[in-house]
Amino acid sequence: MEVTIFCAFFYMNIFGIEQKMLKKMMEQNDKPQLKDFLEGVRKKNIKFYAGKSSMEVMGFQEKELLPELEIIKVDKYLQEATKSDIQLFI
Repeated sequence: MEVTIFCAFFYMNIFGIEQKMLKKMMEQNDKPQLKDFLEGVRKKNIKFYAGKSSMEVMGFQEKELLPELEIIKVDKYLQEATKSDIQLFI
């Protein structure tokens, strides 16, 4: 099964700027740490994309995100999504 996840606007924070807040929330709810979650995701070959326009509008730089994220335009995401069994547009 192929899965792609496209992160737009403030949801990109979970992969960069707001990691501390997310970590605290996950600990409080007895959930795995983000790094453990992402390791499982990598093993399942799930693709994460960040929207190029969203990055530009919000002033994010690629170095602020995790290396697993590929920065793409929404039209490329839509092309990829049509090939996937599951698509998440966050």
